[in-house]
Amino acid sequence: MRPSDRLRRLVRLPARAKTIRTDVDAEIAHHLAQTERELIAAGMSPDDARGEARRRFGDVETVRHSLRELDRTGARREARGDFWSGWWQDLRRSVRSLRREPAFAAVVAITLALGLGANATMFRVLDRLLLRPAPYVRTDGTLSLLYFQQETQQFGRVTFTSQSYPAFELLRQEFSPKGDLAAWWQAQASSGEGANARKLQLTFVTPNYFSLLGVKAWAGRLFDTTAWDPQPVPTAIASYEFAASAYGDPSAAIGKTLPIGPTTFTISGIAPPGFVGADLRKSDVFVTMASAVGATVGTDWRTTPNMRWLQMVARRAPSVTGEQASAAMTAALQSYGRAHAKGDSTVNVVAGSIVRARRPDGMTTARIALWLGGVALLVLLVACSNVANLLLARAMRRRRELAVHLALGVSRARLTRTIITETLMLGAAGGALAILLSIWGDALLRRTLLARIPLESNPLDARQTAFVALLVLVAALIAGLVPAFVASGTPLIESLKSGAREGGGRRHSLRTTLVVVQGTLSVILLIGAGLFVRSFSRASSVDLGFESPGLLVASPDLRNDGRPSEEFEQRWLRVADEVRAVPGVASVAASVTVPFESQMEFTIVIDGDTLRVQKGGGPYANGVSTDYFRTMRTPILRGRDFAATDRKGSEVVTVINEAMAAQAWPGRDPIGKCMRVEDIDGCVTVIGIVPNARMTELADDAPPQLYLPITAWHPRWRSLMVRMAALDDGSAVAAVRRAILVAEPSLPYVDVRPMSEIVDYQIESWKLGAAMFTLFGALGVIVAALGLYSVIAHDVTQRRREMGVRMALGARREDVARLVVGRGVRQAVAGMALGLLIAWAVSTRVADLLFQTSPRDPLIYGAVVGLLLMVAILASFIPARRASKLDPADVLRES
Repeated sequence: MRPSDRLRRLVRLPARAKTIRTDVDAEIAHHLAQTERELIAAGMSPDDARGEARRRFGDVETVRHSLRELDRTGARREARGDFWSGWWQDLRRSVRSLRREPAFAAVVAITLALGLGANATMFRVLDRLLLRPAPYVRTDGTLSLLYFQQETQQFGRVTFTSQSYPAFELLRQEFSPKGDLAAWWQAQASSGEGANARKLQLTFVTPNYFSLLGVKAWAGRLFDTTAWDPQPVPTAIASYEFAASAYGDPSAAIGKTLPIGPTTFTISGIAPPGFVGADLRKSDVFVTMASAVGATVGTDWRTTPNMRWLQMVARRAPSVTGEQASAAMTAALQSYGRAHAKGDSTVNVVAGSIVRARRPDGMTTARIALWLGGVALLVLLVACSNVANLLLARAMRRRRELAVHLALGVSRARLTRTIITETLMLGAAGGALAILLSIWGDALLRRTLLARIPLESNPLDARQTAFVALLVLVAALIAGLVPAFVASGTPLIESLKSGAREGGGRRHSLRTTLVVVQGTLSVILLIGAGLFVRSFSRASSVDLGFESPGLLVASPDLRNDGRPSEEFEQRWLRVADEVRAVPGVASVAASVTVPFESQMEFTIVIDGDTLRVQKGGGPYANGVSTDYFRTMRTPILRGRDFAATDRKGSEVVTVINEAMAAQAWPGRDPIGKCMRVEDIDGCVTVIGIVPNARMTELADDAPPQLYLPITAWHPRWRSLMVRMAALDDGSAVAAVRRAILVAEPSLPYVDVRPMSEIVDYQIESWKLGAAMFTLFGALGVIVAALGLYSVIAHDVTQRRREMGVRMALGARREDVARLVVGRGVRQAVAGMALGLLIAWAVSTRVADLLFQTSPRDPLIYGAVVGLLLMVAILASFIPARRASKLDPADVLRES
């Protein structure tokens, strides 16, 4: 027989890993001996026959090695086949087992779906806010957003994100050997005139903006990176979404003209679908700064050093680190600040993450979202604890069945794998439901709490699917390992002999421990919910110094026509009169600035001393008309309001707020006092005092503020504050806009908004925290209550005989009910005590995210304890009622 024939024969030998070496050696020895015997029978001597047999067989060691490798491969292939065949058998067995208990399978799948769905929804938010940069931005570790930090004696470290154009030019020049810088600024603009005008979100960029980000045009071409012409041809890049809505086919927008303000642009390119710039802000159109920004910020924008408005992004050379880039730009900016006697001489430049939410000083919405991600994980842990409890109870019910499997030869490892397989199946079903819940939750968040965050239109992507799949695996292992371990340790003889009522003390302790864990996590969830609900309530009801309900802000653009001041004032009066005639309008006033949106910081000198800057800025000044305080519903506390005689040419007067009075004239009456105000000649006399009004950030204290008559100031930018007699129902916005266009038909787009919309933006982070914490807390409590109910109900079932004996010996029904409820309450109290300790320890970490709320508010802690005690009593009531109705005679006969 040829060696190749022997080889093929040997491949078919059944082998196992432990016996492969022995089997191969024995088979080779058998073949050599057989050949040797045949040669001896043919007349050869034993020595010659032995040599000839080896010669015919070939290199024994090579053949032995080859055969061992082939047999090992076969053994591994057989082991893999057995493994997957076993899994397939486990899968079919699990399907049959769960099909017999559809209610149990549904409860477990829905419980897991609640926890998984919460995490899938929050993962999408965190993925967009904290994990991924803006779409289409090329990230290779060399791209950074620039932040500017300044250490102040009064306020500590202050972080801001903008600088002047001269500072940008200097930083770009100094940074050029190490990389490149681009800048942008976003503002609202108007396209067209009159009734056909529409509002645009416009982004002014430097020509290298798109190339530095690594963004390619979807169609057409982007800006020429070498063209820094001070008067370029006005071209624009339209966003894909704007081009689709304005022209139907986005590619049809190429070459079209688009009027924006006084300039007509030609659309030369289309940005990719979903592109939202470097910092997740939607934009309709991108234009270069040199082509149009002067009409918005002033013609001296290139040379004004104290106008901080540009945001910047840097692309470093591969050999340059972020620390080296920061140090180089810091040295340049500080040198520039010293040369121009600016505060920038103490500013540090930080080349930070391209993900805006990971800015060096943190971002409130992103930090709250991160906490919510952790809270979602707590909800999942509560769900896993509940599922583990249900699986453990099921394993206890199936003790006889499991013991029979063991008696028939099923290994304990195989039994463990079977239970894990069942849990994975339930987890997969819960994952599928979770994806559906996350799609619904994503749509809800997109419409309500996160309307300002640009999420992709597709609510499900590969990253989210992979995350859910990973969570399913982790949740199945967390929920299934303890029941699987307990089930695999089922005592064979005892389980075959025991009755259904014998539950096992150790297993009951495990179930009790899981209930305590659920209670602990529920306390943490509810305390977090209570803190954010209290913060949202206080932020919503904080005294703003004016009434926002029923107040509209109209901002017609009358600035850029170059007409004389007298005609300009007449136009404003005509617009105000037309708006005042709208049905339902109670009063109309003009204001230079708008609370929470625009402020003008002035230098104030009193008795030769300059008022120092306060935290949050200031002192601030505003020019207002005579009806301003009545329209804002801000009372005059002392002195008088402005009168028609307070105009240019008369004595300059002012109304100040209480913060200004306390800082400028502490302990004295400021009425009649004189102050010097930047850019205003002569003495400005105080004629009245009004309450403090929130003007910058809701969380900041009200800054010092003074009000000047708008007729004495004549600023060319202003807004109309419109007070409606009744709360705005939506139709008032359109009516006010129509009235303004009646007065000025050629105006560009007129922006009219409810003041409440502006205020809502200030409280949206607390609104997000309150809504999501409450939702997750409610889910956690519901799941924990179901877990407590299942444990108490199972305990009642297991102790039927004991309770029957108690009642037969004279125990009253209410005593039995009290026993059951007391057990449930004790478990809940143990969980609450542990939860309160943990919440007390970690609550200080969220203190800076709260609004006028102590992280250890005793009322919130007490309310949580009361709520969970009530839930525990309710969860124990039904099993207690069932136990109290037991018939002792029937129970004793069952045994």
